[in-house]
Amino acid sequence: MRFSLLGKAFIALVLTAVFAYANSATFDRGVAAVKSGNFQEAVKQFSIVIKEDPKNAIAYALRGLAYKSLGNTSKAIADLTQTIKINPNLADVYIARGLAYDDLGDTNKAIADYTQAIKIDPNGTKAYYSRGSAYADLGDTSKAIADFNQAIKFNPNYAYAYHSRGNVYKSLGNTSKAIADYSQAIKIDPKDSAAYYSRGSAYADLGDTSKAIADYTQAIKINPNYAYAYYSRGVAYYMLGDKSQAITDARKACELGDCSLLQSVVSSSAEHDNSRVQRTETKYSKVCSSNDPMYRMWANPWTMGQQGYLAMYAADQAARENCR
Repeated sequence: MRFSLLGKAFIALVLTAVFAYANSATFDRGVAAVKSGNFQEAVKQFSIVIKEDPKNAIAYALRGLAYKSLGNTSKAIADLTQTIKINPNLADVYIARGLAYDDLGDTNKAIADYTQAIKIDPNGTKAYYSRGSAYADLGDTSKAIADFNQAIKFNPNYAYAYHSRGNVYKSLGNTSKAIADYSQAIKIDPKDSAAYYSRGSAYADLGDTSKAIADYTQAIKINPNYAYAYYSRGVAYYMLGDKSQAITDARKACELGDCSLLQSVVSSSAEHDNSRVQRTETKYSKVCSSNDPMYRMWANPWTMGQQGYLAMYAADQAARENCR
């Protein structure tokens, strides 16, 4: 997520920088390939440039970015490291390498790279944001908030910084501050479905189910394939007693590949649910396909407090409607 967020900014910066170089037609073809998303071709073209000009730092950086986009993180790190050896003063290259280290789970190396980027550019919003996210991953909430504060200080319209700081506040139980940050992120970027989802979750924590549903609905409007939003809205509807809408949303989430959300943790009611499962499983065992995800829920009745009954009810309806 962070790489997709910052990668575009990195591409823009590097593509702007290349105009300071006297480049070959091969280099230009590589740049065009990056712009068009043809990263295999970009690797090919920049490899030719590097062979002809082993000191071309930007060629290494762009090939590294192409490798990263292709999922080859180790080669991306190698190229970005070579870029830094040639030119150690490119803050965005440290950020890009830090993101690659993050992908590998090496958060400490990522933080070191973000810190170096901040030394090069003390007003660098992206570096503070990235380091704050890394600190949040480590559970160092005070440092995370401090870095998000800096990112917002240097760019008051950085929606992702507000959203991420809101997540930290929410993890600390400060729901009111979390909602304020999510609301600010939405104000800056009204098309951010994740911000609506997060704010809906915060409202749900406060027991404000109607506002939670409104935010989940807006998230779905922006992103019709947002499985988490369907599931969470289904739970909210169930809490309000609207079982029909709850079932519709739960099944939609499952269609989108997130049936596991209905199987999160075993609740204290598991024993009761298991007995009900056995009765229903016996009823449908001869007529249902074991590949039906809703049918499989009867064999694995995971629940999440009251949400567990949503799973059970949805599975029962699926069995009645789909099993022949």
